Amino acid sequence: MRLPAITFTTLLATTFAMTSVVYADEQADKQAIMKAYAAYNAAIERKDVNQIFADYAPEFTIIRPNGKLTNLEQERQQTQNDFKNIRQIKAHDEIKQIQINGQTATVIGIGYTSAIGSNPNNPQVPVPFSNVSQYQDIWKRTPGGWKLISTHVLQSNVNGQQASQVNENNLTPAQRQSLAEMKRRYMQGREREMQGIIEDMRMRNNMMNCMNGVGYGCGSSIIGN
Repeated sequence: MRLPAITFTTLLATTFAMTSVVYADEQADKQAIMKAYAAYNAAIERKDVNQIFADYAPEFTIIRPNGKLTNLEQERQQTQNDFKNIRQIKAHDEIKQIQINGQTATVIGIGYTSAIGSNPNNPQVPVPFSNVSQYQDIWKRTPGGWKLISTHVLQSNVNGQQASQVNENNLTPAQRQSLAEMKRRYMQGREREMQGIIEDMRMRNNMMNCMNGVGYGCGSSIIGN
């Protein structure tokens, strides 16, 4: 039986309203993460180590193309040491994709860094440096905002030379476990993304069927009796 026109209108408006709320929340999450990258790059250019790691979770780990795994404290110490020989530095990110998966987010991007350093043996001699890295970041939602929990550097080009790729046979058991966990999180995110797309298509298809009088549950579950 066809529902009254007012019921169809209410159903249509309610469905789009719900979709709009979800979209708005997701956009707000993406903007917050983008803002974190901008703050990170600004802190790098100021050589402000504390601000650089302000949005990092305590359990943060990073795997580089050569398979080296470091934690937050090691990364902080390395950054402090690197800055000692850097006169000036520029950095920015080109974000290719941000996928929100409930309490986590997966980011695919390319980081660009250029710097002028000093030769440790002859501080008066400038040493140019450049790095282009493709990476996958995993963020988690916390009461204090989005925090970065892992980075997997997929490819890195330093001064025009490509760094070696990850050879899992050369990794320690702990490194292989961490890499497997990163891959698991990525695949879970992709699976949730596809489930969301399928569910959205199902809802839209049923809404159109309801408007044609052949759908199921039309109006009952969303707008009540």
